[in-house]
Amino acid sequence: MRRSLVRGIAVAATAVVTMGVGVAAADAGTGYQPAIGIPAYWSPEVESGMAMFDRLAEATPTVDTVIINGPASAPPVPFSAATAEAIRRLRREGATVLGYVDTGYLGRTGLTTTRVAPGSTEIADWRAQIDADAKAWQRLYGRYGLAGIFLDQTLSSCGVDGEYVDVYGAVGRQIQRRQRGATIALNPGTTVDECYTDVADVIMIFENTAEVYQTWEPPAWVREHPETMFWHLIHGAATIDDMRAALALARDRHAGYVYVTNHTISAAGSPWTDLPPAEYWEDQLRQVRRRCR
Repeated sequence: MRRSLVRGIAVAATAVVTMGVGVAAADAGTGYQPAIGIPAYWSPEVESGMAMFDRLAEATPTVDTVIINGPASAPPVPFSAATAEAIRRLRREGATVLGYVDTGYLGRTGLTTTRVAPGSTEIADWRAQIDADAKAWQRLYGRYGLAGIFLDQTLSSCGVDGEYVDVYGAVGRQIQRRQRGATIALNPGTTVDECYTDVADVIMIFENTAEVYQTWEPPAWVREHPETMFWHLIHGAATIDDMRAALALARDRHAGYVYVTNHTISAAGSPWTDLPPAEYWEDQLRQVRRRCR
């Protein structure tokens, strides 16, 4: 299976694209299979939560990337020994672990800051909160193996004269100044302008239901970049057959990372706060592992 070596090749290929030479990534027909990239939005502070992190660690390298979150969608501050231990266990087995940071669409949709200038929708205040949260993740948990930052609720448009992409680019550079080689992942959750390939290692260009995924298509330009730049999250795939169908579509749609669950968005919360049932999860691992040989 491809791991750090392939990630390095992907970064190099992306650099060539950025310089204007243009590199066509492997076609879907080559049999490429995504690895699992999973948002693990549950608490390691309880025994059942740490047990699920252990299951992810045991599933590497099929599980390649794990996003870890904290209370209130922010880094656990003050220091959480359980969070550090979860990161350490995952990293020891070779997983890439990213800390969750909410960017609130930079306030452009009306979301307000909560920790820096609370209640503000100003881009500058969102930028300050994003920087503070990323810094806290890196300062408190970097030594335990945190590999980078997952920037959630990012804008999909470059903005007028590149205003929005410039903000995310500056955020990414600040993260990488603190940690050389840190992975930067963006989550607009939908089709995004190509400009973001210049500022991110990975972009989550789909986060929606299995039903929507059946007819969704990525923009044509994604095939000009490595598969490892693109991540798809699919929820509400009710059965194992639905999950298998989504995995097959992800492979054909140039996804480097994918995760499918039967859980749904509901009044009770997010689909990412628990693993799917054991039979469903183990079959997903088998489906990905089989095609990586």
